[in-house]
Amino acid sequence: MKRYPRSLAMGAVAGIGATVAMTAVMKLTQSAGAMGELPPQKIVKAMFKALGLPRSKNAITIATAAAHLGFGAFLGAAIGVLREARVVDPGKASAMKLATLVWAAAYQGAVPALGIMPRPKNDRPLRPTSMIAAHWVYGWTYDMLWRRLAA
Repeated sequence: MKRYPRSLAMGAVAGIGATVAMTAVMKLTQSAGAMGELPPQKIVKAMFKALGLPRSKNAITIATAAAHLGFGAFLGAAIGVLREARVVDPGKASAMKLATLVWAAAYQGAVPALGIMPRPKNDRPLRPTSMIAAHWVYGWTYDMLWRRLAA
């Protein structure tokens, strides 16, 4: 019997944990000078501007954290359901592959198309590499947490 609610919840929890690990990598590479402004913050600032919302530093910080954790939880829940449905292989590298796909869709497609950031080939020299690494950390951490939650 399929256990979609359990897989959805486990995936969301694993996604939140993976997002925290991913954010740590992003902050570390930012402090090393590789990132400039972090992409999730750039995206939230653009959303606030498009919606005509006041862009106080506090509001941007809170909204960025909520949006990033929310997206990570949503993605994790989706991966959990796809695993339960056997659409994706629950093997060790599956979430890393999906996280790479998310990076490509966002940073090669949607984010540049919306004019928020340049495509990776035109971006800061180390930001694309740092962001791919951060997405891989998301995937690796997700897989690790998923296995622990499933045990």
